[in-house]
Amino acid sequence: FITYHYLPADALPSGFDIGARLINAGRARARGVESELVWKPAASLLVTLGYTYADSVVTRNPEDPASIGVQQPGIPKNRISAGLDWTGPRGIVLSPHLRWLSATNGDPDAIYRTQQHLVVDLAASAPLGHGIESFVQIENLFDRRYIGTNDGFTAPLYGRPFTATAGLRVKLR
Repeated sequence: FITYHYLPADALPSGFDIGARLINAGRARARGVESELVWKPAASLLVTLGYTYADSVVTRNPEDPASIGVQQPGIPKNRISAGLDWTGPRGIVLSPHLRWLSATNGDPDAIYRTQQHLVVDLAASAPLGHGIESFVQIENLFDRRYIGTNDGFTAPLYGRPFTATAGLRVKLR
């Protein structure tokens, strides 16, 4: 796979403090497990729990030996999710969901890191009739601030802030 390697200070153009070049990493290994449990304790209630473990490391990289054995950037080792879907009167659906991601490496050499974070999302929908449904989806309901990107080339960037989307869905038969 393609990655990058930091340039030593003597290889940088005048006035630059940091720089990198793209390289072929040679070899990587990705293994893990993903599981999901779905439980319906009542006709109007659906509970979902999920877990992902991802062990994704560089195993050979002659151009950047510091990256060998390091978890690949942007791939959290652990993810946990939980959701609840409740269907109420007149077909109204309310769906709160939680997402937790472990901290990740922001760059191939694990110099820069992102933060572990828990985000709460909320969705709701209501049928309007004739195959039309209104919906609203809110990501990051509590506007949790966390470092989502930290690659060393730019200032650390926050993950997605509170975002609300609303609209109509049309089911064609």
